[in-house]
Amino acid sequence: MLNPVFGLLSVVALMTALGQNQRILEHSKEELDKTNNSLKTQNEYIKKQAFEGTYFELLKSFNEVVSSIKKTETLIDRSNSGRWPNATQVEFSGRSVIDKLSSELCSEINRQNTGSRIIYIKNSYIKFHKKNENYIGRYYRFLFNVIRFIHESQIENKKTYTDILFAQMSNQELIIIFYYAISELGSDKMLPLLCEYNFLDHLSANELDEFTDSFYFKDL
Repeated sequence: MLNPVFGLLSVVALMTALGQNQRILEHSKEELDKTNNSLKTQNEYIKKQAFEGTYFELLKSFNEVVSSIKKTETLIDRSNSGRWPNATQVEFSGRSVIDKLSSELCSEINRQNTGSRIIYIKNSYIKFHKKNENYIGRYYRFLFNVIRFIHESQIENKKTYTDILFAQMSNQELIIIFYYAISELGSDKMLPLLCEYNFLDHLSANELDEFTDSFYFKDL
């Protein structure tokens, strides 16, 4: 009579041990999952920190490129009638140069009233660029590299970083970038990136109505 009882007790003990082992395994799996999630979060944090470190260094370098732009103009004072006009050399630097160049470009573009407006705009920009490449050539190259760095990274929420970049720019600066992007100089590389990150959200159609056809802006 004792053998069946011992056999039953052995089965019960075995079942109990198996249940305990199962709970231990489940607990171990939960702990392992927590560890993996923690490591994943830590790796993502490290990756984000590394990206942002490089990004903000690039942003700093880009702003240094902007600050290094200098342009000297001669201002003529003709207020003294009957005398030779006074000429004064004035140096502009940084974004004030870009803003002045953008205003000059927009004035040129706004002169045309007949023919294909888009062709005229693109041709006007090419002439403008050749004339002022010493001031804006490096600016565009560095800007493109900053946006490409964001685009090719594995970071999430890339638009957050392009928004930070574009938010630093004046309206005139955004306008000159727009005309560069739609020209043959920027349409292959720069324009797709600007569209990818909704560059035009920072530049309303109303700001371009004075200079270009709104239907083209919408189609872009």
